[in-house]
Amino acid sequence: MKKTKLPSHLKANALQYTLIIGVVIFILVLSIILYFHFNTLVGYTTDLKVKQIRKNQDTFLQEPSFAYEGLAIKNWGAFQITTSSKEGDVEQWGPLTLAGMTAQKWHQGKLPQLHLENNPGSLQISGSTRMEGVLHVPNEIIKTSNVAGRIYEGRASGNILLRSSQDRLPKYRGGLSTFQEAMDSTKDSILTELPTQLTHSFLKKTVVYRDAEEIILTDNKLTGNIKIISDRRITVSHSAQLKDVLLIAPTIEIAPRSVMQAHLVGTDSLILNKNAHLQFPSSMTTLVKEENQGRILLKEKSRVDGLINQFSLPKPKVYVPNLEISDGAIVNGLIYNLGITQLKGTVNGSIFTHKFVALEKGSVYINLILDGEIRNPEWTSKLLDLFDLKSPKNQPIQWLY
Repeated sequence: MKKTKLPSHLKANALQYTLIIGVVIFILVLSIILYFHFNTLVGYTTDLKVKQIRKNQDTFLQEPSFAYEGLAIKNWGAFQITTSSKEGDVEQWGPLTLAGMTAQKWHQGKLPQLHLENNPGSLQISGSTRMEGVLHVPNEIIKTSNVAGRIYEGRASGNILLRSSQDRLPKYRGGLSTFQEAMDSTKDSILTELPTQLTHSFLKKTVVYRDAEEIILTDNKLTGNIKIISDRRITVSHSAQLKDVLLIAPTIEIAPRSVMQAHLVGTDSLILNKNAHLQFPSSMTTLVKEENQGRILLKEKSRVDGLINQFSLPKPKVYVPNLEISDGAIVNGLIYNLGITQLKGTVNGSIFTHKFVALEKGSVYINLILDGEIRNPEWTSKLLDLFDLKSPKNQPIQWLY
């Protein structure tokens, strides 16, 4: 039988197709190899970091120091920054950790949603108040009350477990203790002018700008290891862009509609105006300075994701709130208040306070929550796992740069 020969152009096309298929297969195989190699490398690096942190945890979570090489801790608002370095390598990293309270035997090892210091009188609720979670209250009792013509609306609450509260709030450990300590900039690099735009690594020495007069941040874009200190007042407009920056002044005010990630430290007042948002992990802290009464005010529909600490003790028979969470305001995280709290907004997380107060139509109601909410949603439970106070070791919150 006579064989039929293929035309030469068909042979050429077949060869081209064979080469193309071969190249495609080669690329696919190479991609798979690179993918598994990359994942192995990333996994090894992550595992190395975790092992290094666990190995050094007992070492670097000790007394704060201002060393900038090797292992060290420095306070940063309500948090602490831990720096580390890997031997034989240039690579460095540092986590932002919680400067928390002393260890307590909480229910199932978790933070309660409420710890109201044990003082005369039971906790009362009225209006649209809603509570859920583990609640530490005096005598394990919560009463309903009619206040200024308002009755308890009996809104359905989630699961509630009552526990007896202690005579004192858990002692706070770590972090800043005095305003003078916060104002100290002797270990920092001094900026002679307020920067308009600056990004500064936490692996370097802190830079600080300080002014005896009021500081106004308008179009400033500041990121990282930066302190802004005023001896009088700091005002932040909604056009300012701040990330991880530490602001220190007797009074700090954040303009309406501002969105930022920052740490505020003051003595007189910290004010978060309407619709302003401090993103996680942010913090607001008032420290004791002589006889000043610290005050933190969250106005309508403002929001804080992180920590709020108020360390001023209330004056006897003075029932002005040191922390005021207005209607529609939201706190996602942890509140620690040695003074008095007025809660009309929502706390998703945990709140520790000396007393509650409700100021309504010229009257003062002690240990009353009117229209406030304390919740424990699932995502906040996961967040609060980081705030595990049964362990003496601070928990990593955020990796820095």
